[in-house]
Amino acid sequence: MTVHLPSFAIPFALLLAFVATASMASPENDAEIRALRAQLAQMKSDTQALEARLHELEAANNAGPRSSASREATAQMQAAPMPRASISTYSPTGPALRQPADPAPYEAASDARIAMFRVAFSIYRWVPVGSRQLAVFNTYDQAYLLDFADDCPGLLHASRIEIQNFSTRVRVGEHSVIADGQHCLIANIRELRIPRLPKELRP
Repeated sequence: MTVHLPSFAIPFALLLAFVATASMASPENDAEIRALRAQLAQMKSDTQALEARLHELEAANNAGPRSSASREATAQMQAAPMPRASISTYSPTGPALRQPADPAPYEAASDARIAMFRVAFSIYRWVPVGSRQLAVFNTYDQAYLLDFADDCPGLLHASRIEIQNFSTRVRVGEHSVIADGQHCLIANIRELRIPRLPKELRP
C-alpha cells in the first residue's frame, strides 16, 4: 500500500535533518570558524590601512612637485624650536593686602630644592612672600615656594601674573614669573608641605 505524505512533510523532514546535522557540530569546527572570522577581520583592517595610505600618496602626486623654496621653508619650520607657552593665571584670592607675607612660616614648611615643577593651567592661589619669593598653590593641597634672582616688587601690587613654562614644566634659571610686565627669573623652587603651614595660611 502506498502512503502519500502531505506536501509540507518533505521540507519539514529536511529541516529536521539540518537540525540533526547542526547538533553534531564538533568543538573543533567551532574553533576553526572563530579563527577564520578573526583572520577575515584582520584582513579587512589591513585593507583599510592600505587604502588610506594609497589615497595619501595619490593626493601627494596630484599636488605636484614642490619647489626648492617650499622645501627649504618646510625644513626651516621643522628645525625651528617649539615656542614656550606661558600660562596666564588669575588669582581668585589674589592677596588683598599689598604687604608681603612673613617668609618665616613658608620657609619652615618648604622642602629641599628641586629643578622643576608642573604648573596648573589655572592656579588656585598665589601669595607674595617678601619681594623675592612667591608661594604658588596649584591646588588646595599642592604648593611651591619660588625664589627669585632679584627683587620683584611688581608682585606686591599685581592683580594678575604669568608663569612661563614649557609644556607646563617650570624650570629653575630658565623661566620667570611676570607681574605687571616685570620679569622675575626663578632661581630656586621648593615644594611646600601645606600641613606644616599655620592653618590661617592654608588655602
